[in-house]
Amino acid sequence: MKFAVADQKIKPSISVQQARGRLDAALERLEKAVEGSGPGGDEMSGLAAELSAARGEVDGLKNKNAEVSKRLGSTIGKIKAMIGD
Repeated sequence: MKFAVADQKIKPSISVQQARGRLDAALERLEKAVEGSGPGGDEMSGLAAELSAARGEVDGLKNKNAEVSKRLGSTIGKIKAMIGD
């Protein structure tokens, strides 16, 4: 018994050369994105700098908050001592 499908040659939708070209192009875009020089690289670099600045600001605010909390606690303790609580 012979199958008709087995006798037919199936053509690939794209050639090996086309697939290789697409793969090379995709790898190049990936490398550029990793290096930060690809499309949007400047924007990502700017966002990274903004994030770093925001983190620095948060750290500074945490330190100020700790200092204010310490001073406020001390002041509350002094007031309680003065009123005899």
